[in-house]
Amino acid sequence: MTSTDILAGMAPIIERKMAPAQQPLDVVAATDEPCVIRGLASRWGLVQKANISNSAVFDYLRGFAADVPVYASRGAPANEGRVFYSDDLAAMNFEQVETRMTAVIDDLEQHEHDAHPPTIYMGSTETEYCMPDFTTDNHLELPDIRPTVRIWLGNRHRVAAHYDVLENIAVVVAGRRRFILFPPEQIANLYVGPIDFTPAGQPVSMVDFERPNFERFPRFAEAVKHARTAVLEPGDAVYI
Repeated sequence: MTSTDILAGMAPIIERKMAPAQQPLDVVAATDEPCVIRGLASRWGLVQKANISNSAVFDYLRGFAADVPVYASRGAPANEGRVFYSDDLAAMNFEQVETRMTAVIDDLEQHEHDAHPPTIYMGSTETEYCMPDFTTDNHLELPDIRPTVRIWLGNRHRVAAHYDVLENIAVVVAGRRRFILFPPEQIANLYVGPIDFTPAGQPVSMVDFERPNFERFPRFAEAVKHARTAVLEPGDAVYI
């Protein structure tokens, strides 16, 4: 069974519409499950640049990037974008380096048109630290709430199933991103790996969703029955 077969059997994440007078919290307060809000961030400055070109996105991000250390991950083209363990689970299949955000952007731009690019990925970094003025033109109206805003930046890649913080709104500002969500009670069917040695902090599923091995992970078939998925475009958001 391929990833296409798996996705075909998944229900979509429900979608909620936001009226012009509503705030994001009005929408998510009305539901007790994940939901997609299309176009929630369509007026953001970065989303507007994404509708022009990738070059416009790169230039826009450079204008905000602070000269501070950040951590970025780089994987070989042979990994096909998978951020995971090495085959023997003794290490990761990528290297993490200390760099600058502008260097990550330059690296992404350099390999933008490669047929088989290396995986380039700067994960969960607080914007207040690495691009402090970014939220001036890129923020959600969340009265009485001061959220922790983080940016993920990279080319095409895929990460293993993991858990995120509660009350989380993820916004796609450039490119496309597929989310696959599972209810917590499916954790036993996701074959969670080591808890003290992980690719990015949280324990992850050992199942390769691109090429699932049902002989090795038979209960994953049950998890798929309860999964929900959605593909988000620039400006779309998902509430988790």
